[in-house]
Amino acid sequence: MANDTQTVVYRSSMSGGPQWQFYSMPESIVGGAHNLDDAREQYRAALAFSLDVPVGQLPEIREMVEHEADKGSGIWVRGGLESHTYDNALKFLARYFQSQPSEDIAWFFEQPAASGDVIIVPVEFDDTLRTITSQMTPFDSVWAVAQGKDPEGQDMLAWLALGGSDAAPASNEGVNLGDLGLTPDSPMVDVFHRVIEHGERQHSQSRYALATV
Repeated sequence: MANDTQTVVYRSSMSGGPQWQFYSMPESIVGGAHNLDDAREQYRAALAFSLDVPVGQLPEIREMVEHEADKGSGIWVRGGLESHTYDNALKFLARYFQSQPSEDIAWFFEQPAASGDVIIVPVEFDDTLRTITSQMTPFDSVWAVAQGKDPEGQDMLAWLALGGSDAAPASNEGVNLGDLGLTPDSPMVDVFHRVIEHGERQHSQSRYALATV
């Protein structure tokens, strides 16, 4: 795995312990520190040890960050550490989840990550499917969300639950993305459209679309 691109997620904790915790994939490394710079340094040192290479020869690292939508909610919003749009997406989604009654967001927990948390990943329609699947293990599910328009032209949020090949079975009928002709390089606009169209053909009345990768 020495040449594989690595993805690390730095999580901002609001419930005690190190303020910044991290976990990574495909090389499974976990840790924590009281500030983000120290967490990044610790992760790189641990990755170099795991791969048995000097820190200066580490493979490409994709850095992500997570914040909880509301303390104790178990719903986390994830984005690129250097993303220019993440802060706005985080504020918008935090307000969204904080404004919803608990019974109206319980269905997000039908498709949790392996940790049991709900992971929300805001996407643009021109992002590729790979941008999502590279953030998952086979045991994870994550939620992709994009802003779009409904048939009447009104703003709406489109939700797509993406489950890994070994993720826990969901109560919602899903579809394998490969069966729809989608590849890791497919833009998310095609992923949303084809999965939703498949659900409509199956007369699905679900609040979200489900796909396995």
